[in-house]
Amino acid sequence: LFQIVDGIFVGHFVGADGLAGITLAWPILCLLMSTGIMIGMGGGSLISNYRGEGKTVKAQQSLSTSLLLWLLLGLPTTLLAYLCSPLLLTVQGAEAEVLQLGIEYIDLLALGALLPIGSTALPLLIRNLDSPNVATFVLVMGALLNIALDYLLVAHWQMGLKGAAIATLLAQLFICLTSLGYLLSSRCPAQLSLRSLSFQTSDAIELMQLGSSAMVMTLYTSFVVALHNWLFMQYASPVAVAAFGLVGYLMMLFYQLAGGIAEGIQPPVSYYFGSEKFGRIKQLILLALKVILISGLIWVVL
Repeated sequence: LFQIVDGIFVGHFVGADGLAGITLAWPILCLLMSTGIMIGMGGGSLISNYRGEGKTVKAQQSLSTSLLLWLLLGLPTTLLAYLCSPLLLTVQGAEAEVLQLGIEYIDLLALGALLPIGSTALPLLIRNLDSPNVATFVLVMGALLNIALDYLLVAHWQMGLKGAAIATLLAQLFICLTSLGYLLSSRCPAQLSLRSLSFQTSDAIELMQLGSSAMVMTLYTSFVVALHNWLFMQYASPVAVAAFGLVGYLMMLFYQLAGGIAEGIQPPVSYYFGSEKFGRIKQLILLALKVILISGLIWVVL
């Protein structure tokens, strides 16, 4: 929703070139988000698995490792994203005004890469601690804050794509701080303290393996969008890229719904795997497939 809201305000108050710039920047943002998805899905799976086995201390260690891995991967990712983002925009065919607008947007997000990664990973970890309502509340509040800041920075102060990027980063900062506050509070089932933070290399390797499939799926989507962007810039115009961005928002809404259902069954599946209740896993997967198929057909009609 951050990307869609940014696109709505940019489309209205910057125009087609701005919308093309933000669409060209989207695959690069996906690269950042994919790291957060790997940490959140992998760490979350490990936490639920250990909790299903009744290993509370191991679950706490996995949560600690996930948080420290976020920091360890976030710093080199920031440097890499900032240095490579102009090249990645150029490879997609961005030039002149569109290139400049894309750089305005993605440079700020690249410098604050810890925030897109953290705002993706931390709610996933919270969800796996039997707190899906907390994770949803934090994300909804972050989304509402992003809308308010986009209105202020893009519509009112006319800061363009730079304003949209600042709005997104501030909303993601809110999500990260609120999520960390919950994980360090007494309400968290695997409550952490600064003293209990530890890094387990074996857990880090396992969570990266568990989260790698979700990461690859996000990278695949990033590649497909980037390829379409390049083709539209080669054989059409920035207006075509802007139009593709709008159509992409419709695709993203269902893609995220289906992904959300898949992510939603992951905590109980991991828990039942740890407690060896394999029949319940089969029931959950069949239910999820039915919901995705029916909702997909409804989305096609809409």
